[in-house]
Amino acid sequence: MPKVKICGITNQADMLMCDSLGTDLLGFILIRESPRFLPDLNIIGVKTNAQKVAVVRNPLPKDIEHITEFDLIQFHGFEPPDVVLRAKESGLKIIKTIFPDNKDSIKLCEKLSKIIDFFLVDSSSKIHGVKSSPFPTKNLEEIIDNGKIFGRDFFLSGGLTSENVKEFIEKYNPYGVDAASGVEEYPGKKSYKKVEEFIKASKNKN
Repeated sequence: MPKVKICGITNQADMLMCDSLGTDLLGFILIRESPRFLPDLNIIGVKTNAQKVAVVRNPLPKDIEHITEFDLIQFHGFEPPDVVLRAKESGLKIIKTIFPDNKDSIKLCEKLSKIIDFFLVDSSSKIHGVKSSPFPTKNLEEIIDNGKIFGRDFFLSGGLTSENVKEFIEKYNPYGVDAASGVEEYPGKKSYKKVEEFIKASKNKN
């Protein structure tokens, strides 16, 4: 069964709700421009069964030093190898977002593949401020080799909902799946019903 990551958690109630439903990873966005920016880092200290992921984009090296209570860090931009390596050396596991429809992203991720632990496939539309859209399947298929991307397991993200996630799992057999807007009532507020249905569909419990 794939791992389930619910991203864009903005408050403790949603965090505990997602955790109680069996989410494997909880994503917290530390990008101020995002409508799902986490305003209060204190909730990270609250114990959960799910692992906590700090989502950052093009941070400065000094910014990484303050990310200590998370289990993983997700680099969601075009970070140079030295920044990613610093996070790795601090003991964090690394998720690197890859945009299959962006050649620069593919080249960078190939270089980073020996440092990171997982890739997360997403649409490059978000780089330009466009709301969540499906990842580009044709471009993705060009970089998958024996079920991995540059030798690493990967998460699928971008436009996933309880209605379509099973189809993509069956087609690509990812290590995990990631949802944010697809399990919300509105940006930053998770829906109990949508999260529950997404987890059931992802883990084939329907």
